[in-house]
Amino acid sequence: MFSVVALLVACKKPPETSLVDQTPAGPPPPILCPEGATLTGYQPPAGTEMWCQIPDLAHPGLFLRQGPAIMWHVGGNRQSLGQYESSKKNGYWQTWYSDGQPESQGTWQRGTKIGLWTEFHSEGGKKSEGEYEDGNPIGQWTYWYPNGQLQTEGKMVTAGREGMWIEYDETGRPISERTYRGGKLMTHRQL
Repeated sequence: MFSVVALLVACKKPPETSLVDQTPAGPPPPILCPEGATLTGYQPPAGTEMWCQIPDLAHPGLFLRQGPAIMWHVGGNRQSLGQYESSKKNGYWQTWYSDGQPESQGTWQRGTKIGLWTEFHSEGGKKSEGEYEDGNPIGQWTYWYPNGQLQTEGKMVTAGREGMWIEYDETGRPISERTYRGGKLMTHRQL
């Protein structure tokens, strides 16, 4: 007996849903492909990846990924979940470590990172968080130790780090200040 569970992967992150609330456990859901696309690949235990594809009209005999895609680690836990447009990651994507812990979440636009991205430590808890613009880190970025304590924070511009960055030890005590201009270290002071 074969049952179909529809998985719709939206281009945008649902407003009230966070990666931490979603678990990769349980039976892997099959994918519902958009009209004109065909399902390719196999879910565990027969395979580790499923995606939708359409014929590449510019290259007969080749295909483009189009629509939802899901990958699993060899052990069966979900590895990534997202969507493609013309074989480029597009929309909200999530990744997990092989033990099922969240690894990252953020948005792609035609193969380029945009908007807020969050990475997680393999032990749990946030590792880093900041914004991307046209694939470049931009604005305020924050990094944490695995124990949840703030590690460093500062501003990013297209050229790299900018302004003052403060680094803390694992107990939260400030240990250094570094000043950057256009991604180049200008001053460094131990505290």
